Amino acid sequence: MNRRSLLHFAPGLPLLGATTLKGTSAGPLTVGGGVTGTVRLEDYGVTTNDTGDNSTAIANALAALPAAGGAVLCPAGTIRYASSIDLGLTKSLVGVGRGVTVMHYTGSAHAVNIGVPGQTGAPQLCANFLEDLSIVGDGLTLAGSIGVRIIKCLNPSVRRIRIKTLETAMRLDASDLWVADGQVAEIDTNEVKFGLLITGNTSKQVNQMTFTMCYFGGSATSPANAYGIKIDNQLHGGNTFVNVHAEGFQGAGSKGFWVAGSGDPGNIFVGCGSEACTQNFLLDSGAVRNTVLAFQEDNVVDNGIANQVIGMSGRRDSQRYSPYSPSFTPDLSEGTIKHIDTMTGAMTVNNPINMQRGQHLYLYFQQDATGGRVITWGTKYRVGANWVPVTTGGKRNSIEFVYDDLYDLWIQVGGATGMAA
Repeated sequence: MNRRSLLHFAPGLPLLGATTLKGTSAGPLTVGGGVTGTVRLEDYGVTTNDTGDNSTAIANALAALPAAGGAVLCPAGTIRYASSIDLGLTKSLVGVGRGVTVMHYTGSAHAVNIGVPGQTGAPQLCANFLEDLSIVGDGLTLAGSIGVRIIKCLNPSVRRIRIKTLETAMRLDASDLWVADGQVAEIDTNEVKFGLLITGNTSKQVNQMTFTMCYFGGSATSPANAYGIKIDNQLHGGNTFVNVHAEGFQGAGSKGFWVAGSGDPGNIFVGCGSEACTQNFLLDSGAVRNTVLAFQEDNVVDNGIANQVIGMSGRRDSQRYSPYSPSFTPDLSEGTIKHIDTMTGAMTVNNPINMQRGQHLYLYFQQDATGGRVITWGTKYRVGANWVPVTTGGKRNSIEFVYDDLYDLWIQVGGATGMAA
């Protein structure tokens, strides 16, 4: 089922925090912070029949805006250009509608940039926006081509944009400064290899961004290792995705949603979906305390730590994969399902920590090829006499406990022994 209709949710209602447009395309436009100033792109010799290179006309129109900022108003038609449009922090680009104003970018970098790539010190507040137009490139195989790049800034705003035939539709790049506290709404993409990439480094991240009513569509050519939405492994957190959909990323290794791990914490996905993707949703190893609510829950693979997956069938317990250690302490804040891989020696399972009333704990143990690896329990476990683990080489054993907080004990309520690897 194609979910493009999600983009038309609540027609006619303004987005929260939307900028107020005053007057016609020739009149004044109020930009965030009260700065006013507009120019019309057609007054600078632009052609709208997809011919020539309008880079100079676009640059001249941006240069004509007041230093404090304003907006370039783009007409209907297809405007071809080769040089990146850099809006910085104060200048806006506004069309008359997706599919009506078409910006045809023929370069191999970013079609439109928001923020200051060379910013040092601290990221600055954006007083601009990008909205109501399409961005079309010259093919998703053009390595490095990006529709919209947002870099090193606070409070960026991108709304009602269509992006096609570029390698990457959108890239939020924290680089060595943050990107945070902005909104991306009503974006739709088609014929792209990568829909949305959130990237940075270990000390600067993308945080507190909101994405609403977006559709990230892949390519009919199904390139390998493509994705709809990827949050890379650099501690990005607190971002919210509401009614965001990925579709058609079908090549080998491709994913609809991908939280790549190594600490990405506390992102929230509400009412999102993915279909016709090689893997629909992956919470990778190390993805921490993310919440996935009302997704097609059977399509979410959770290999991370203390993530919450809640769907039509209820809450899914989070998992934690742990290497063998002679002494292991289950931390219930990092998931209630513990997979202990390949026991190469005896193991003591210490009393759990960070538990709650009525909480369940599931433990899985894998014997190595030698076998004979025994398990010793902490003082608060009560293991039934009938649960005798099979220690033959290669066999697996599992056990389930529930926490009785009145007596501060973990009572066995289930388990299986002697399973094949």
